[in-house]
Amino acid sequence: LRERERELVSAVDRARQELQVAQGRLMSLQALQQAALGLAQGQVSEWLTANALSERPRLAQQLTVEPGWERAVETVLGSYLEAVSVDTLDSIAGKLESLQVGTVTFFADGTTSSQQVEPSLLLARVQGPAAISAMLTGIIAVDTLTEALEKRHTLAPGESVITRDGVWIGRDWLRVSRDKDVHAGVIEREKEMRELRDTVAAAEERLEALQLELTTAREGLTEQEHRRDELQAEVNQLHRANSELSAQISSLKT
Repeated sequence: LRERERELVSAVDRARQELQVAQGRLMSLQALQQAALGLAQGQVSEWLTANALSERPRLAQQLTVEPGWERAVETVLGSYLEAVSVDTLDSIAGKLESLQVGTVTFFADGTTSSQQVEPSLLLARVQGPAAISAMLTGIIAVDTLTEALEKRHTLAPGESVITRDGVWIGRDWLRVSRDKDVHAGVIEREKEMRELRDTVAAAEERLEALQLELTTAREGLTEQEHRRDELQAEVNQLHRANSELSAQISSLKT
């Protein structure tokens, strides 16, 4: 039981350390995400708080993007990644008068984009609210810049093409951003945060189970030590009785 107790103490220490590492990473990512999605400060944030909208999810938090296409989606959506989810657009329209400074975008929650999409489109690589259908409509996804330039000449009005690394091309225009963008990495970061929340929850559950097992083991050890002490006392008493009987036998022999 003592050996098992030592094993459990080590296991609890390892589980607690793993939990702390995951929590620390999650907190760090949350701080970065808050800054990227405009959740930290500013008059817009204050207005959202005053209108009970500060806890509503942002668009980036509701997107699931096929791995490798995050940069392309971030390039197209840009500041729309900060868009705030509301029940209906009508419900928010009456509150806009009080917003005097700043820019904010809203999208209607409650519906998910599930329509059949042509596999060649960027929209086919994204899952999220129905609002993204309009934002990503007509955008063809290709792997390389060479493919994008070749396809440019066949684009219909309103169509464009984008590469994995975010070069966005229309028939007569090209957009590329190589500067540090505040929205760069928000989709991948959100995915990692979802995974970390699962990791933290599992680590908390494991730590709790190990702590319970350790408590049970210690209770069992205490019980066995108490039983050992009782038996030792009984042994000592029997030794004394044996000594007394041996003395009596020696006395009788003489």
